[in-house]
Amino acid sequence: LMVKTVQRGSGVAAVLDKVLQNMLSADAKLSAANFRVCKALVATMFETIIDNPAGESSDAPSARDALQILTIFAKSNADLFTAEQVQLLQPYVANVGGNDDLQIYRSVIVIFRHVLSHLSKAHNNFLAAIRKELLPAVARVGKSILDDVIACLWIISGVLGDYRQLTALVISSLVGISRMKNIQLADDQVRKLTKLLPITGMCGKHCDFDPQAADFREKIPSWKGDSVSKLMADTFAPFASPSQPMEVRKAALDAIGMVCQSWPKNFSSANIYTSFLTVFDEKEAALEAIVLRSFKDFLLLEEKRSEAGKDGVPGAGADSTAKLGVMGGGQGDGIAIGIAQRFLPYIVRIALSRQDDQGLLAAEVVASIARQGLVHPKETGSCLIAMETSQNQKIAEIAVKEHRALHEKHETILEKEYMRAVHLAYVYQRDVVQNTHGATLNPYTSKLALMMDVLKISKIKNRKRFYENLCARIEFDPSKMDIVSELPHHLEFSQFIIENLAFFEYQTVDELLSAITAMEKVVAALGTGIAHSIETEIFHVS
Repeated sequence: LMVKTVQRGSGVAAVLDKVLQNMLSADAKLSAANFRVCKALVATMFETIIDNPAGESSDAPSARDALQILTIFAKSNADLFTAEQVQLLQPYVANVGGNDDLQIYRSVIVIFRHVLSHLSKAHNNFLAAIRKELLPAVARVGKSILDDVIACLWIISGVLGDYRQLTALVISSLVGISRMKNIQLADDQVRKLTKLLPITGMCGKHCDFDPQAADFREKIPSWKGDSVSKLMADTFAPFASPSQPMEVRKAALDAIGMVCQSWPKNFSSANIYTSFLTVFDEKEAALEAIVLRSFKDFLLLEEKRSEAGKDGVPGAGADSTAKLGVMGGGQGDGIAIGIAQRFLPYIVRIALSRQDDQGLLAAEVVASIARQGLVHPKETGSCLIAMETSQNQKIAEIAVKEHRALHEKHETILEKEYMRAVHLAYVYQRDVVQNTHGATLNPYTSKLALMMDVLKISKIKNRKRFYENLCARIEFDPSKMDIVSELPHHLEFSQFIIENLAFFEYQTVDELLSAITAMEKVVAALGTGIAHSIETEIFHVS
């Protein structure tokens, strides 16, 4: 079943490691028996790799499929693998080139990343051989594989207690990057920078070079500090400025984000957050996406750190004990609040201006900020309610989930924001979806249906007050109608409200009657004058 799942490329494969983790956890029933079964399955997969490397037998999976399945087991529990089995994978990391099967290579690297840390110094020769194969690959592989390669190199260096080669790699890269500062870049220098920046940034993400700070000071005499991560971020920052070529700026911002992910204090450095603010002020979508992704990665790691009994260390370079602060909080806590307070208006602007993948990315950042309570609930509540009306199903699902959580915790605060949220939803529909109707016809559904589903949690009196306030926002003033070809915005907003009211699913007859009463008040206030205008100006009734 697992082989067929992997072969079909099913999304189920992405969560199989979580299922196995639960099955193999100490709290699981039959944990020991599950472990024995999984260990036997791992052994079977290795037999397949040896006996059927090219998938010649139709009854057995190919080495590619077997290795992909083994990555799932490696992520679940590294103890399922023996040292002898891991050593069988060494040939797959040699001579990586354009003709090699990168999928097999990547699977082996992922297995190494999760298993090598469990090997002892008794396997020094094997680990040194793997490091020798991986170091040249750093300059040849793409970013997705580079992430796992650097992580493997750091793990091997830690087991061997030898950081010289990685240290030399990073020092050489930083010196090379610094030499290209404040000069007019030629094409070959742009290509070199777009190679060096991701490599150095990835090393900053996974490695802790502070104990080797003396080596850095020796090779970079101008640097007098103690934090190598800050040295990296400060070296990258000038290449994120608007004066640099676009490809260099992308690489620099990406590298800064990787370093800050594991060393969050750099987010609060003036040169770093100023670079981010410049990107948001420019409204360059490609650069904004890179900054948003760095925020998302960091904030999600902060959520993991806050889980009970876990520190959620982002990379091998971060020290969990060093990150603990007052009252058991992490050093990233204040940084996360700083990001939310400084950048939330820009993130909300992006989230409410598009429905594509970048809009989804911004929605995920807003949702993480809301979950962690980094800002006042009203700062994110209205945005989430507006995003619930998105035609992008993923955005709507994320928004309603966090809206519900906020409403359950802070109903009294959010209640005051619902009218603003309704208007924001109308603006979102008008400017982004470009459809100001308050309901859809196929199926017949109010566009605020998800919001109303959350309001079911509230008491009837609160929903009745909501309907009354909603009807009070209906405005129809003939004196404001200066044009005939296009409806004024206040009339479009009134139409949006009325059509939503028509398609709401009212929970009780009592609140329906309350809504009808509120509508009658609107008609009584506006209807008489309008009826008189129709009779005198259209039908000419004297």
